[in-house]
Amino acid sequence: GGAMVAIEASEAEVLADSPRLDIAAINGPHSVVVSGDEPEAVAYAEQWRARGRRVKRLSVGHAFHSARMEPMLADFKHTLAGATFTEPTLTLISNVTGRPAPPTEICTPDYWVTHVRSTVRFADGI
Repeated sequence: GGAMVAIEASEAEVLADSPRLDIAAINGPHSVVVSGDEPEAVAYAEQWRARGRRVKRLSVGHAFHSARMEPMLADFKHTLAGATFTEPTLTLISNVTGRPAPPTEICTPDYWVTHVRSTVRFADGI
């Protein structure tokens, strides 16, 4: 459950508000997605709309990249432990760091568990 909302705001602006939500994605200098419990996400979106900013609720079934994902992380890690990872043949830009990812880092279940819970840093990667 939960909700995700795209907001015309910078990461710094959202962090300054200290919402009871997580920043799920940073898509650009003034484009973030917040994620968390539905009532808080909807109310937070309305605050930004009242400031004259564009907001859009995303059509998702879960509040990805937020604390709402924590209950599934152990099972997800257990499932990934049975997967075979191979080093990519091309450089992969990590959405966790926004930098080129060392193959030893992305070829582990821990990386992908972290990815599910962390902010997706598209803007940094670009």
